[in-house]
Amino acid sequence: MDNSVFLIVLVAAALHAGWNAMVKVGLDRRSTMLLIALSQGAIALPLVAFAPWPEGAVWGWLAASMVFHVGYNVFLAEAYAHGDLSQVYPLARGSAPLIVMAVSTAYGARFTGGELLAVAAISLGIFAMTLKGSSAGRMRGRAVFWALGTAGFTAGYTLVDG
Repeated sequence: MDNSVFLIVLVAAALHAGWNAMVKVGLDRRSTMLLIALSQGAIALPLVAFAPWPEGAVWGWLAASMVFHVGYNVFLAEAYAHGDLSQVYPLARGSAPLIVMAVSTAYGARFTGGELLAVAAISLGIFAMTLKGSSAGRMRGRAVFWALGTAGFTAGYTLVDG
């Protein structure tokens, strides 16, 4: 991997973890999530001028992507309202690859044994962080519900956005 690509991925991961922490510690998680989304939109909006106007069939995919991203934001804010960052984040992020793999398989994708093993091992490792408990104790049912919903929306936008 090229060093510049590695650096971009590293910065993106740090930004992602940072804004998740901001949502968790924010007094009003919904308002914090809204401000973050509006800031992201303000940064991205000028870039629209450099992209071609979407053709007809693309609008459905854009609408689906928007629904999945809004659902992700709502569910993530609720998950943090009911659970600890150290539990919600791993469950929400670790479940999405399994959901993507299951949906992809349902639509005819085939994975090698090594690919299945790799996704399972990574997801199980991430789940282990969730199940061990934290200073807040074991993860509550509502937090699990919202975190898994977040994972579902993450899988949705991953599949739609490509």
